[in-house]
Amino acid sequence: MTDTPSTEAANAGIEHGTLEHLGPTLLDIGDNVRDDAALSKGFIASIAELGVLVPITGVRDPERSEVVRVRNGQRRTLAAREAGLASVPVYVLPSTAADANQETIDASCTKSSPTIKRRTSPTRNGRAAFSR
Repeated sequence: MTDTPSTEAANAGIEHGTLEHLGPTLLDIGDNVRDDAALSKGFIASIAELGVLVPITGVRDPERSEVVRVRNGQRRTLAAREAGLASVPVYVLPSTAADANQETIDASCTKSSPTIKRRTSPTRNGRAAFSR
């Protein structure tokens, strides 16, 4: 016999966000694990031509709801700014932090893992992720 949980049971405790189209200049990048975003002309040209295809992940500031802090997507955000895009897709998650200090800690923990896996970052950037 197979037990298939209901959608509600399967999603219990999972925080859901919203997909929003926001101006890239309105996104707060803040501190990042990379010292240099290394935006190539080709990457910027691709963003200019195709737009941002993979949504940027952001979190609403716990103290200022109009501010969305970038969790994943620093390079896409910067390239969209360079390319002059009016809006980019952002998957906005609600903040689980009690205040801005806790949000900084949460962001540092979640930013470092995907960055290290996706793009080989210089060693100092990898160390910086864990020192924050």
